[in-house]
Amino acid sequence: MKQMNWKSGLAIAVIALSALACDVGGLLGSGSNTSGSSAATQQTVEAEVQRRVQQTAQAVKPNTAPTTAPVPPTSAPTSAPISAPTTERIPAAPTTAPVATRPPASPIAPAQNRRLNNGTVVKRSPGWSAGAESYVVFTNPQAVDAVAVLTKNDVLGIAVYVRAGESYKLESVETGNYGFWYVMGEDWDAANARFTRNAEYHKFILPMTFTRTLNPTTSTYTYTYWNAPLTAGNADAEQPVINANEFPNLK
Repeated sequence: MKQMNWKSGLAIAVIALSALACDVGGLLGSGSNTSGSSAATQQTVEAEVQRRVQQTAQAVKPNTAPTTAPVPPTSAPTSAPISAPTTERIPAAPTTAPVATRPPASPIAPAQNRRLNNGTVVKRSPGWSAGAESYVVFTNPQAVDAVAVLTKNDVLGIAVYVRAGESYKLESVETGNYGFWYVMGEDWDAANARFTRNAEYHKFILPMTFTRTLNPTTSTYTYTYWNAPLTAGNADAEQPVINANEFPNLK
């Protein structure tokens, strides 16, 4: 049961005291007129009144206990408050590295196309001699330049440059048997005596023979003449394609 507050207890005390007064009045009214008994009765009534007054006072004693538990004071913070930073603010580094600027690409140099003049002697051996009346005509019908070579006894005798679509007449060839070779290609590198692009090497498998014949009737000589067209690939079985390391050294 819930306890009464002091105002409710006071109202109950007033009611109890009123009831007590009525009881006392009753007690007094019921007594006789005899003086002796009247004194005794008076004492009895006072004692009863005192007892009830005490009981009533105990019943209406105001409740001083608080109806609700007091709220405990807020405890002090267990940690110190966060203070403002005392150091100077440093800006954060960028999250990504700056993109390096690529230098502009250099323009691609156009392919070189170095050439020699038609008939230029690329190489001549010290033992090569002139004065005879035999000759050979190198005809180059291809779209690329060429270098035609004559060798004697496996030694390079002479090498001449023949441009694409042109011919060259090599005169004063001494009598004898010669090997005939040629290389075709693009961009002649004179320092290294070779074509830098699309080089194709050939060898004439038969010897190229130059003769001088005496006519006893006329006492004159007849000489051999050669016409040597340059072919591409293996179009002519007599002058097929060979490996570069089989070709005479032109340097």
